[in-house]
Amino acid sequence: MVHSKPLGRRYGPDDALWVVTDAGPVSELGDICFRASLRDLLLLFDGGLTLEQHPTLFTDEDDAVEDAKNRLLARNAARLIRKQRRLPADEVVRITLHDESGAVLWNGDVR
Repeated sequence: MVHSKPLGRRYGPDDALWVVTDAGPVSELGDICFRASLRDLLLLFDGGLTLEQHPTLFTDEDDAVEDAKNRLLARNAARLIRKQRRLPADEVVRITLHDESGAVLWNGDVR
């Protein structure tokens, strides 16, 4: 079979990707941004990782680190908002981060 369009990069069970998850109350960068294979992901889900933690896969480490830093920033902003508004610690806060031009860098609910 001849393809008219080149195929993209293929990833097998042992090829490494970058994984980013939501930040918990005491998470640090290495807790939420790490390298893992598809095989590793199966083990992570067996060990308690859930879709509610919004795991996201990246092929580029820099992109993964940027997303993780934004999630940590959003977590810290949500903490301050809860404190200033005297909201319960588990109140969901909607956070949107923008760059200097106004483009959305990160958007989501922070628990």
